[in-house]
Amino acid sequence: MDPEILKNVNQQLTDQFPYLKDVDPCIEEHPQGGFVLKYAASVKTSNDQVLPIIIKVVVDEKGKILNLISSR
Repeated sequence: MDPEILKNVNQQLTDQFPYLKDVDPCIEEHPQGGFVLKYAASVKTSNDQVLPIIIKVVVDEKGKILNLISSR
């Protein structure tokens, strides 16, 4: 995956999910073309519980987000 495209996708996601700012995704090729990016992070809730969060993003070769799935 082109680093410039990855940077652009990361910027779009950190705008929506600020807790993903310093998280590097696991990158896999999608069987129908494009890439699947998986982000794993955890956030602390107001009652001091740790909530694991997984974000899965499907992007095409140009970096357009086709699908976004969040565990929360």
